[in-house]
Amino acid sequence: MVDAALDFQEALYDAQNQGSTRQKHQCEADAALNKLCLYLRLAHQWRWLNAGQ
Repeated sequence: MVDAALDFQEALYDAQNQGSTRQKHQCEADAALNKLCLYLRLAHQWRWLNAGQ
């Protein structure tokens, strides 16, 4: 999950600092965010995290 969060952060940073390829990097950031959301939902569903965490 930490790797997914860092991948998302890096993709956002790349999108912010790109000119002509910004949309490509935004799509990559969106994909990274979707993965992170999936991992968080699964961790909660499998009770690895509780609602407070």
